[in-house]
Amino acid sequence: MKKRLLKSLLYLLAAAILYSAIFFISNYGIKTAKYKNSVLKVSFEYPKYWKDAGEKYHIGGVPARYEGADGFFIIGIINGQGRSIYDIAQDEAGHKLDPYGSSPEIKEERIKTKEFVFVYPSGDQSPDMDSQACFIIKYPESIAIGDDEYNYFILWADTDHIEDIANSFNFITY
Repeated sequence: MKKRLLKSLLYLLAAAILYSAIFFISNYGIKTAKYKNSVLKVSFEYPKYWKDAGEKYHIGGVPARYEGADGFFIIGIINGQGRSIYDIAQDEAGHKLDPYGSSPEIKEERIKTKEFVFVYPSGDQSPDMDSQACFIIKYPESIAIGDDEYNYFILWADTDHIEDIANSFNFITY
């Protein structure tokens, strides 16, 4: 009887240790941090080891750029009143400084009611642009900041991270 009780206690102890180890490893292994901007009404995840790029890149006191050795993101907003998301993407892709190279790819997407586009660089993008791509999404309703209204959110990030960031993207509702 004592052997059976001891054996049961050992199994229970082993299960508790295994569960604790799995819980610790899964939480320790969290690789993303949550970015939340209540002014621009957006949230998304990014690599947790990226750091705020400094006050030079703050909008209203809130960081708008994070960076690390392997990538970055920068956020912004666009008025775009009366313009389609494709027109906004064409303007971004066709900027006179060729930030995406001479023949960037525009990829339109839709998930449920969210319409968005990616702009990917071509092979001749300048190395100074750090493999920059962009993600543009239309706000469900325009947002007002001061006297101005904005209809589109834009996020620039390196090509290795832009889709992961976009996949975690959400609008904050109040």
